[in-house]
Amino acid sequence: MHPSAYPPQRVAIACVLALITLAYAGCAEDLKGASASAEALSPALMSMLADNRLLLRWTLPDYVDPGTLGDLGQRVEILSDGARTYGRTYPELATRSLVFVSSFPLERPPESVRANIELDGIRTYRGRSIEPPTSAQASWAVPLEPPDDHPARTYRFADDIAPLLAPCAPCHGAPRNIPPALTYTALREARSKRVPGAPLVVSRDPLRSRLLFVLLPDHPDRRGTLMPPPYAEAHPLPLDTLLAIEGWIRDGALP
Repeated sequence: MHPSAYPPQRVAIACVLALITLAYAGCAEDLKGASASAEALSPALMSMLADNRLLLRWTLPDYVDPGTLGDLGQRVEILSDGARTYGRTYPELATRSLVFVSSFPLERPPESVRANIELDGIRTYRGRSIEPPTSAQASWAVPLEPPDDHPARTYRFADDIAPLLAPCAPCHGAPRNIPPALTYTALREARSKRVPGAPLVVSRDPLRSRLLFVLLPDHPDRRGTLMPPPYAEAHPLPLDTLLAIEGWIRDGALP
């Protein structure tokens, strides 16, 4: 029978059913692709801090959604030479990694470290799941000398952060410019213009501090211009500066 012989209603219904079938197939393919796009956490790399505490670092495939983290202390188990080692686990935005630092110094560098980590429910900002590392065995990231002393220190704004922000003064320190001065009080009291009411600095919570979002060149939730902006004379902030600002916030944003 020629298609023109079918009643218009039947043709319309057939078209709708065809579209639904195509949409369902597309959704199934998307779900399949999303499952396949899940990426694994890298195996842990370990180093010793200047005070003989153990540091482990896993590289994340992307920035994690802080709302999916839960209690990281309940997700991580570290066995150093077979003995349970307690410490603090936190995401580090500047290096896009997960970091563990032992609470107490070790008598000697461990011969074997096994890192068991539970990642169920943790997702990235883009909605991807993160799978456990292919190996739970940690390996040395660098030779034991010189020790990694970055997380062993406590940052303060006046001594450590203010000098790093000095290159931003031509814009943020000029009287007639709209950007506020990057003083301690201004940073602690300022609120985001892109996310109304959201603080720029949340003490001890870098993952919810909007200041870091505008400083990281590839953060998916920046919602504004990268700082320093591309048209400014200042160069993008180096990794050491980003680590220091993040460490300052994590330490409690001390003056």
